[in-house]
Amino acid sequence: HVYGKRNRRIYIVATDKTLDWIEKVNKSGELLSPFYLPCVVPPKQWTRPVGGGYHTHHLRPLPLIKTYNRKYLEEMAAHDMPIEYKAINALQNTAWRVNKFVMDVMQDCWDSGQQWKGLPPRDDISIPPSPFAGREKETLDDAEKIRFKQWKSEAAHVHQQNGRNGSKRIQFVRTIQLAQRFNQYEKFYFPYQCDFRGRKYVTVSFLSPQGTEYSKALLEFADSKPLGDDKAVKWLAIHGANSYGFDKASLEDRELWVWGHDAEILASAQDPLENRFWQTADDPWMFLAFCKEWEGYRVEGHAFESRLPIGLDGSNNGLQHFATQLRDPIAGRATNVLPSSTPQDIYQEVADAVIAKLKVEAARNVTLAQEWLEFGVTRKCTKRPVMVLPYGGQRYSCRAYIEEYVRDRMEAGDTSPWGNDLFMATQYLTGLVWDAIGDTVVSARKAMDWIQSIAADISALNLPLIWTSPSGFVVQQQYPSMRERRITTYIDNTLVKPTVNELDFTVIDRRRAVQGSSPNFVHSMDAAAMSLTIIKCVESGITDFAMIHDSYGVHASDTEELALRIREAFYEMYTKHDVLEEFREAALEVLDEVPPVPEKGALDLDEVLMSTFFFS
Repeated sequence: HVYGKRNRRIYIVATDKTLDWIEKVNKSGELLSPFYLPCVVPPKQWTRPVGGGYHTHHLRPLPLIKTYNRKYLEEMAAHDMPIEYKAINALQNTAWRVNKFVMDVMQDCWDSGQQWKGLPPRDDISIPPSPFAGREKETLDDAEKIRFKQWKSEAAHVHQQNGRNGSKRIQFVRTIQLAQRFNQYEKFYFPYQCDFRGRKYVTVSFLSPQGTEYSKALLEFADSKPLGDDKAVKWLAIHGANSYGFDKASLEDRELWVWGHDAEILASAQDPLENRFWQTADDPWMFLAFCKEWEGYRVEGHAFESRLPIGLDGSNNGLQHFATQLRDPIAGRATNVLPSSTPQDIYQEVADAVIAKLKVEAARNVTLAQEWLEFGVTRKCTKRPVMVLPYGGQRYSCRAYIEEYVRDRMEAGDTSPWGNDLFMATQYLTGLVWDAIGDTVVSARKAMDWIQSIAADISALNLPLIWTSPSGFVVQQQYPSMRERRITTYIDNTLVKPTVNELDFTVIDRRRAVQGSSPNFVHSMDAAAMSLTIIKCVESGITDFAMIHDSYGVHASDTEELALRIREAFYEMYTKHDVLEEFREAALEVLDEVPPVPEKGALDLDEVLMSTFFFS
């Protein structure tokens, strides 16, 4: 890739032969220096910041918190965090096994050489041939030079896509190899760590309950529980509808959808290679796992021993937290914090607002507005810009996500009115999307700006940003500055001078500290909410968990209880704590003055307890 005449960035890409060699070396070296794998016995309990998870260590004991800052770990030893230790140990104690049915079907699909939805493509995309092969650039006229430039852009995009697909193929192969390796065990376990915000992550790569959709589909709870009653059947059906993509309807309609497709679901379970209804799902491998589970219920009824994790997902959980912190009824309704008869869809709400703005612009004969209306703005266009806003999304990332939306549609066969040069079109729509988001989530913008202003003042003193979450986790945000070092070396007999970064923990990177403060704060809140929910579930007798930040999963027979405990934990968290005021008080320990918390609205938090679609 070339940026201007003097600024060149060189990428070294491994060939297929090199990748095969790397794979062989990795396999031969696993016994000497293995990467983290699942445990075949329950992991060691966490009781302090170092030494939990694995019983043996090939390098050094596993730290509870993934950080380069050893002093932070030493300081955490002095903090009593019973809720956090109990929650992470509950995750580690969950026993898993491989879903053999899904694994066998997945291997057969991969071996078939065909393209199956939900798996990476087997083959690279052909790079389009140059329209002027064999000709010197100097011989091209102006029109041909424009066409040649367009071809280079198209060829570069295909090359980048092939690079991404190559990485995805490696990830898939490693995942299914691990599934085949651990299929021999009736039970295995996943050790967990936290990041510095308290979010909990599986240490294992590839095969993981927090991995890709096909990775999650390869796993099921090792310990089964009978469905027992119609409530469990209802949640099993809702999970199936959600996995298929029919998740914007009422819970009753989702359940009815499954019964209405009972024949196709059972046919998919009985012969998935021939009956491919499951391939039309948004998450086909998760849906296929559901199809097999549904078949078990249809054969055995309430006595069926279920192992499938049933997931309940938050409605843009970051915005849910900000809406609650500032008691914003508009954002609260848009993100299902407040009850409604049907689920609210904030992504569609923003898309509708953008379309309305486009129609006004089109009536004024604005060409780009007319072209966008013809091309179409869907919820998929606005989903990622809205989703990442509470986690630090900016205008430039909004434009990048909109371009990805257009390119995804182009790869699916749609024609772009702008050809392959999308910058002007996406830049134009970004302004409309950004304004529409701001009109919907005013409270989030206020809270984010307020947090960032405090972070700027603290980082100006060269101090880390510290606060305590409602679960008792002490967050220390410390972005060290990075110093560049130039290294002189040779690659293929060519002198190159790459630069590497060195961390300096004595100096705070002010820019990263400010940009990271708001997303890190809201991440610490969703981490606390998950920990508090796990504790309530454990106290209610639930023992198996499939948890991913804002997606909570348990057995079908426990899902009704989980739905109740999620709401209780969220309600208690924000009625017992004014987290923004507590953040302000923590800042006052190092600053003389801190601006007051932004004014709050009139959202009644009691209503979250009655919100059907808060997590659904």
